Amino acid sequence: MCKDLAKAGNGMYIRVDNTNSAERLLNSEIGKLSKTDVESQVYSEYNEQFQAIAWLIFIILIIEMILLDRKNPLFKNVRLFK
Repeated sequence: MCKDLAKAGNGMYIRVDNTNSAERLLNSEIGKLSKTDVESQVYSEYNEQFQAIAWLIFIILIIEMILLDRKNPLFKNVRLFK
């Protein structure tokens, strides 16, 4: 059944036993395959750490809104946190 399956897939069936003949046969068949250059691409995944800066900007924005309430009379009637 394995031989039929190998023929159907244009492959080769090699019976493995306790001798080195299967290894030699496999190495010779691999050596017959065409040698081609293999390209590789490297992808870098960066660990983005913008959360600390985002929190700092958020805190500065809140402080600015609190100070703006004191500076600008138009915003004195706007109460965001009360």
